[in-house]
Amino acid sequence: MSFTMIYYFVPEDNENGDEFNAFGINKAITEIKVSDIRKDFPLVGKYHFRFKNMINKAIVWMDLNSDDCAALMFQNKIIVKATRITWEKEGNGGQNNAQVRQVEVPPPQPTQASFNLFDFNPQSKPAPPKEHTFDLLFQDF
Repeated sequence: MSFTMIYYFVPEDNENGDEFNAFGINKAITEIKVSDIRKDFPLVGKYHFRFKNMINKAIVWMDLNSDDCAALMFQNKIIVKATRITWEKEGNGGQNNAQVRQVEVPPPQPTQASFNLFDFNPQSKPAPPKEHTFDLLFQDF
């Protein structure tokens, strides 16, 4: 039985791909599919996997559209950019196992003056007129 190391990094953890994390899969490198990587990926959460590949001497990160696709290789290694979608475990639809009960709560009443520009009270008094001040530019006294 063959053993293959899968090298990966997670950009959301401030990893840039200069150094890699790794985990192993008990299969030959040519037999590994995206589903194998998803199943054995060591971090909790839901991730989108992109595979480092070379096309016409250009290095690219390929998105594969199915978990049944064979994992792509770069220089005889599988290198994955694992973008975190959520911290929730995959397969639970982003819902916790606890029941969620939605309760309507009335909006809070303001307790002090609001500094919101859109708060308008037509009963408020207009500002008092300003005192006349000296204007150097227009010689207004």
